[in-house]
Amino acid sequence: MLGALRDFANVWRLMTPENRGRLLRALVAAVRVEEAIGVVEVEFVNFGADVRSQDAA
Repeated sequence: MLGALRDFANVWRLMTPENRGRLLRALVAAVRVEEAIGVVEVEFVNFGADVRSQDAA
């Protein structure tokens, strides 16, 4: 896994468009666009927070 992350540009290049989409949907929680001021915010999934909240339940 660490090797794939180090060479992620090549991994991304080899992925199909469908798998790229799946990966992005798994990692991105929300995208906010404020066109009037030219701002785009991307919120990533916090997997650590999800695990802690499940443990508390």
